[in-house]
This record gives sequence, structure tokens and C-alpha cells, in this order.
Amino acid sequence: MPLYDSIGKQYTKTRVPDYRIVQKIIDLLDLPQGSIIADIGAGTGGYSQALANQGFSVYAVEPSSVKKECPTNAITVQIPFLLR
Repeated sequence: MPLYDSIGKQYTKTRVPDYRIVQKIIDLLDLPQGSIIADIGAGTGGYSQALANQGFSVYAVEPSSVKKECPTNAITVQIPFLLR
């Protein structure tokens, strides 16, 4: 994942979750609050965090080790990150 590793270092500074997309995901999944969601290819975890903030249990799966180094200033719910 060398390419993503180089991009990922600045990613959280320029990308934030679009809450219209978050709401669309919630509407399409049509799951009750508290349901478990796996975010495969979670990147820096922005959408995982946004879904967790809406009451879902989210497991973020990301193969890039850059996630460990990404500063996340807006974490309000702890997301388990599974790195491969």
C-alpha cells in the first residue's frame, strides 16, 4: 500500500465525511441503531466515525498502516481498526 501510505498522510486534513452521504448510507442499509457495520477499506475512518456517531457499532478494516499515524481530532466514539 505504498501509494495510499503517501496519500494518506495528508488525507484527513483535506477530506471530511459528507453527512448527506452518511444519511444516504443509513437510509439504504435500513438497520436499527446499534447494528454492527463493517467498513471495509475504511481509509482514515471518517465515515466509520460518522456512522458510529449515529449509534451504530462500526468495525473499520483498512490494510494501510497510515491509519495508525493519522491524527483524528473529532473522535467521539472509539472505533476498532483492524489492520491487515
